[in-house]
Amino acid sequence: MITKKVVRRFSLLLLGEGEYYFRDYGGYLYLSEQGARSNFGSRRQGRASILEAKDDYTLISDRKQIKGRLHIASASVIFEPDDVRYPVYRIPFADSTEPRKHAPSPRKEYLVINTKLVVEMKVNNADQPYRFNRDPSEFAFSLTYANPSKVLTHLQTLYDLTGMDRAERERELGALIQKRESAIKFDISWLTDYSERPQHPDGQAVLVSEITPLIQSPGRLMVTDKRLYVQHFNNVSAEPLVKYPKKK
Repeated sequence: MITKKVVRRFSLLLLGEGEYYFRDYGGYLYLSEQGARSNFGSRRQGRASILEAKDDYTLISDRKQIKGRLHIASASVIFEPDDVRYPVYRIPFADSTEPRKHAPSPRKEYLVINTKLVVEMKVNNADQPYRFNRDPSEFAFSLTYANPSKVLTHLQTLYDLTGMDRAERERELGALIQKRESAIKFDISWLTDYSERPQHPDGQAVLVSEITPLIQSPGRLMVTDKRLYVQHFNNVSAEPLVKYPKKK
C-alpha cells in the first residue's frame, strides 16, 4: 500500500501581525455542519451551549473527523488539515468563547471553541485571498498524544490575554515567552563533529532571532571552532537546525 505524502501548508506567514508561535499537536478536528447562530453569546458565555443542543447540533462523535495538526499561537489557534481540500482554519481568541473541555467519557476528551470569525486559508494549497467566515460556529478537537487538560490550561491562559489592556497583555505575554525560551537549551547532540568546541565563554548558546521577509523566528545560536548553528524554537521550518561551515 502506497502512503500519500502529507503536504504541510502551515507557515509563520499565516499568523496575525506580531503574533508569537508556541507549538503544535497532532489530532483531529470535528467541525459542526451548523453554526451556533442561536446559542452564540458573548465571549464568556456558551460553556454548556451547543454540546447539549442536540436538536441543532450533531454530537461531536458523530461529526466527520478531519486529521491534521493543531497549532497554538499567542492570539489564535490554527488547525491545518492533512487533506488539502479543506482550508487551514485560523480562530482568533478575540472573536471566540473561552476554550473549554468536553468529556463525554473518561477515555474521550475534546477541546471546544465557539467562534464568530474563522479565517480560511490555503485551500488546495493555493495562494489566494483569505476567506473571512463570520458565521458563528463550533470547533472541537481531539489530541492524539498530548494531555488535553494541559493544552487547555495553555489555551485559556492565552485567551485571557485578549481581555487585558495592551500594556498588561504585552507584559504577561513577554513573561510567558521568556519562560518558554529559557527552558529550551541547545541540543549538543546535533553537532556534526563530536570534537567541535563551543566558542562562547560559558559554552552556552545565545538567544537570537532569524529575520527573513515578514518573519522573525527565535532560536539559539551556537558557534563552534568549525561551524555556526541556529536551532529554532519551533518545528515549523523543514530544517529546525541550520548550520553554516566557517570559512577558512
